[in-house]
Amino acid sequence: MLVVVVLLWLVPAVADDAMAQPAASPVDPEATYRLIGDSGPEATVTPDASWLSSTGTSGPQLIFQTGDVAIVAQIFADVENIDRLWDRQARLATAANPPVWAQRQGVYTTAKGLSGPTGTLTGNRSQGERFLLASSRDPRTVLGFDIAGPPGSLDDAAETFERFLDSAEVRA
Repeated sequence: MLVVVVLLWLVPAVADDAMAQPAASPVDPEATYRLIGDSGPEATVTPDASWLSSTGTSGPQLIFQTGDVAIVAQIFADVENIDRLWDRQARLATAANPPVWAQRQGVYTTAKGLSGPTGTLTGNRSQGERFLLASSRDPRTVLGFDIAGPPGSLDDAAETFERFLDSAEVRA
């Protein structure tokens, strides 16, 4: 988990690295992109057709790119308290080298009813946003989304990110 947060702050190096291992390719508009947890939970996300993916169509973590911006989606299973998960992730990010500061700013709710804490991420040369979202039907399965890029880059793709977050569904 911490590795994902730390890697995001190396943008655009992350984008270059993600494209190298394996090469990023356009998302498949016919594919279902699935987040699969260790103990069985599953979720789906739908990236815009213009995005690139370097992680395939399924796994515990998926990485997408659009321009200089990367979005990392991951699934957390058996979460007892989403607020404690946020705090733990923030502490781990701050302890990383280079450090990433996470500041919680409120609650986000998707069109499909996933809800949870959101906030900003600030690193040396990047900025970002973090979302931890769960459904009321399955509050122990949490989807984490870290969006990061160079300063000013997130505003240009805000609608695209909102569509991506709204596409997320937890499959019980």
